Amino acid sequence: VSDPELDQVRGRINEWVAGGMKEADAKVEGRKMVRDINSRSTGAAGAMLTARGLEVVYADELAPLVFTYADAAEIAALAEEPIVAELFASITYKPEIQDQVQTHRWDRIFNFGVPGKDIKVAVVEDDGVANNHSDLAVAAYYDPGSLNVGSHATAVASMLCGRDASTYRGHAPGALLYSGNSQTYNDADLIAATNWAINQGCEVINMSFGFDVAGVIQALDRYVDYQGRYNSTTIVKSCGNEGNGSGYITSPGLGWNVLSVGNFNENSDSDWDNDAMNSGSSYIDP
Repeated sequence: VSDPELDQVRGRINEWVAGGMKEADAKVEGRKMVRDINSRSTGAAGAMLTARGLEVVYADELAPLVFTYADAAEIAALAEEPIVAELFASITYKPEIQDQVQTHRWDRIFNFGVPGKDIKVAVVEDDGVANNHSDLAVAAYYDPGSLNVGSHATAVASMLCGRDASTYRGHAPGALLYSGNSQTYNDADLIAATNWAINQGCEVINMSFGFDVAGVIQALDRYVDYQGRYNSTTIVKSCGNEGNGSGYITSPGLGWNVLSVGNFNENSDSDWDNDAMNSGSSYIDP
């Protein structure tokens, strides 16, 4: 959703930085503006739902997005409300996921002394990143009371910022790792975990999960698009594993402002000449 006030946020951030404010602090102020503007939409939508006798299951703070339960007749009525831009069915996503630093030539970046030091990155999945190894340190968890540690999130995190000195070094070993362990793959829970990561100051968020929606934009696609546009957050998403099926890039990789990445065969060496896209990788441009 484009809003004249929202479209001014990034300009204001640039002005504050030009005036001497630290960029991280300017982004915090920018998020406050985004929250204030969104609260008008979500507040009005919540009041409308309540008046109709419907439950506000979740109202987002960083996007004009509200979840509720409704039957077919109630959905048809909601579609006629002026405040409703679009209606989406809620989706439960599923995990998607070996690559080598040498294959990406990232070791050359290390030679320039660029390890991603102190850049905050987040892995958002239903499960959490293991924090019991000296080469993988988690700065914080979205849900510290239920770490829900899983191999998929841990593998993704190790590729991002594993600190092994040689063989298993991640691409940005100096980065600060945050685990957005949302507990479920329901879109509302994933959004809440992503909001947490953004509010922690994470500049890059990885989402290695998806759902084949035949190229049709969903609520989560709109949400991640919104965060790239208004909160200057880089969201990286796996393209999906539908190459031998429908071929479609999976949601939430359909937005303009999300970086969707395919998977390839590197043949267990660092030579580019024999690299090729994996036939199982989704490929249809959304």
